[in-house]
Amino acid sequence: MQIIYGRRIPTWDCEEIRQIYSVIARFAYYRRPGAFLVDTFPQLASSRIWDWVSSWRQEGMQIQALDTAIYRAFWERMKKEIEAGSAPHSWGKGFVQSDYEKLGIDELGAIYAAYSPLFRMI
Repeated sequence: MQIIYGRRIPTWDCEEIRQIYSVIARFAYYRRPGAFLVDTFPQLASSRIWDWVSSWRQEGMQIQALDTAIYRAFWERMKKEIEAGSAPHSWGKGFVQSDYEKLGIDELGAIYAAYSPLFRMI
């Protein structure tokens, strides 16, 4: 959290850590081999009939919405701290201040790119 968002976490038992671990738990659960039949037979992904039979696409969209809400909250907090001039130096601060739009990265892409070094460290 300090490297990405410039925030020290006082203890492992805090809401931010629980949120991050909930993302990791969902990722591990749904990325296990055979979680969905479409993992074994990728051609099913393009079948609308399969969408009526299986809920894999809806579950994926729900997971993305949950994960996005968590990381968007971190992103918005960091942006507010930057605007107020109170944000400490961090990788995320530099990324927010960079001209990521000029590189064709939209805000959602930037939110996910900003936290990606976190997973490399875990």
